Amino acid sequence: MKKTVVICGANVIGAAAAQALAEAGWNAALLDADLTKAQDAVKNLPGALPLCCDPLSERSVKDAVKEAAEHFGGLNALVWADLSMRRAPLSEVDGNVLAASLNRNAIACLNAAKAAAPYLAAAGGGRIVNLSSVHSHVADGFHMEYAVSTSAINAITRELAVSYWKDNIQVNTVSTCFVDGLFDDALDMDQRQKPEQISLLGRRVTGADVAKTIRFLVTCKTKCVNGSEVRADAGYLTTQYRVGDTPFTKITG
Repeated sequence: MKKTVVICGANVIGAAAAQALAEAGWNAALLDADLTKAQDAVKNLPGALPLCCDPLSERSVKDAVKEAAEHFGGLNALVWADLSMRRAPLSEVDGNVLAASLNRNAIACLNAAKAAAPYLAAAGGGRIVNLSSVHSHVADGFHMEYAVSTSAINAITRELAVSYWKDNIQVNTVSTCFVDGLFDDALDMDQRQKPEQISLLGRRVTGADVAKTIRFLVTCKTKCVNGSEVRADAGYLTTQYRVGDTPFTKITG
């Protein structure tokens, strides 16, 4: 029987992850608040299941994960790729705004993991992969909400790994940098820079690039990668501090 993965978020990375895991022989259920978006993302994946799911509703997440598990007869992995980002100066960030971002990204991620864990345990174990960002490690003055909420996702991943290891569930994070098409250029200053200045690929990172890292964490045989953060950033954090002929340059306007 094929293994099954639930992917939360029909964005560039979520759709690419569904494709990458389908190529590896997995069934995929793709959850998104926009059902049409989820349907479009899996239209070329035979047997894939698009589902409408409100990431801000714990009940909606539970119901969608349950429907996917019942549809496929089990669940072997969960991928949380449903991130939201807003670019704003610190003057526009207050406690309510920060709480909303934490709820939208980090708490929603936690709720998805808690919804999936019983089905993973019933299958004898599985993998949870959460999407995060290098913004959890750097500051630029315009992504306070995103930096805080993705840092929380990293912490949640570690706590989940400790909580679920006895059920043979491994939990890891994939942290990305600028991913082509994930957010509008107006939201992320890095996407307006020359790729060679922030990528050792010499081009922009794509959803397919990140999806291959997600697929590795979902399908690899090692038990030693658990509670870890794997950076699919094409050397972003390396090049940021590089000195030489092509130094990293931040756009601050």
